Amino acid sequence: MRPDTTEPIEVIPQEIVRETVQRKEEVEPKRDAALETMAKELGELKQMVIDAVTTVKNQSIPSTSAAATSRTPSMSEQTTTGKMDKNMGKLQLFNAIKRYLNPSMVALLRMEMFGGMDREWKEDEKEFAVELYNLGINVYEFMRDEWRFRLPPEKMVKEWAEGM
Repeated sequence: MRPDTTEPIEVIPQEIVRETVQRKEEVEPKRDAALETMAKELGELKQMVIDAVTTVKNQSIPSTSAAATSRTPSMSEQTTTGKMDKNMGKLQLFNAIKRYLNPSMVALLRMEMFGGMDREWKEDEKEFAVELYNLGINVYEFMRDEWRFRLPPEKMVKEWAEGM
């Protein structure tokens, strides 16, 4: 009996405690490995975007001396460069990169490149945000605050999670 009440203390059988601890020990390494893999992929993706945007910015700002000496390329030079234009826009850059990414990374890339808080969120972006939220509020806040990902507000994500 507990001293502050007349109710008896409930005793949990040792088998149930062992099973619960064992299940937790089996799940945690898998979850940790998945989080580490996702964090690594996100870091690589963010670096790719930063590199690509930096390259595009550097190429789109011509210096005055380079502009004075520039000439139009001949037809043979234009065909050798192929499809890749040096002055790609954001949309062209996004379309070129997204082929190499899985759907979750495409959603994250779209949020990073075109994200704004006052826009309509696409379905895959909602699903990605809900997945992060379901991993834990601390994971969601870490991605948003520490890595500065452009994620929807927590209130929106919570509503989406309840609706799914």
